[in-house]
Amino acid sequence: MTGIKSTIYDGSVFLDDDTLDLTGVTAMTVNLADGYAKNSTDTIVVADAAPTTLITEDSDHSYYLFPIGSRVYTINEEYIGTVKNFTSTTLVFTDKIKVDLADDDVLYRERKFEIVGIMPQSISSGVGDSQISLLQPVNSKWMGTVEPDGTSHVLTAGRDFGAVAGDGSPFKTGINLAAGVLYEGGWKKITVVKDVICYLKAAPIKSI
Repeated sequence: MTGIKSTIYDGSVFLDDDTLDLTGVTAMTVNLADGYAKNSTDTIVVADAAPTTLITEDSDHSYYLFPIGSRVYTINEEYIGTVKNFTSTTLVFTDKIKVDLADDDVLYRERKFEIVGIMPQSISSGVGDSQISLLQPVNSKWMGTVEPDGTSHVLTAGRDFGAVAGDGSPFKTGINLAAGVLYEGGWKKITVVKDVICYLKAAPIKSI
């Protein structure tokens, strides 16, 4: 019998002076001086992290950065291709690459989850003193300390919401956040001071 879901969230993570990074960023980069043009090849040379290296986090969890069947993306979440095979220095896709790639472009894994709720917790005195030092949104419609691609904040409410005043500012760091207050939105990376619960939902399926 199918169980009844009792929460709108798919999971949660507790952070204490820590970072939760769901961007999918890897250490693997494109390794060709002239880069690759869109639809030019189904194989790219990579560097800085070998596709054949098995990453082991604990005795029960090990993985390749890009296993066969996984989707590879750019920093702006543009779909590059689906991995068909790999060697120690190359990724082979099921089809020709879907975007232009420059030398040293970082390759990203597909995002599986995103942060949709942030709730600071109280300390022993009952006074919340959690702070957010980095907040990276999934797109420009959510507040953050940086842009969705991690660059300096340039969000404008005029661009996103048609506002005639109040362009919007970066989320302010160094301010104490009240305990028990739920901040809702869409984020893919957060760095916090003190205790915070992050509520997660599965990332929307991207069309390819």
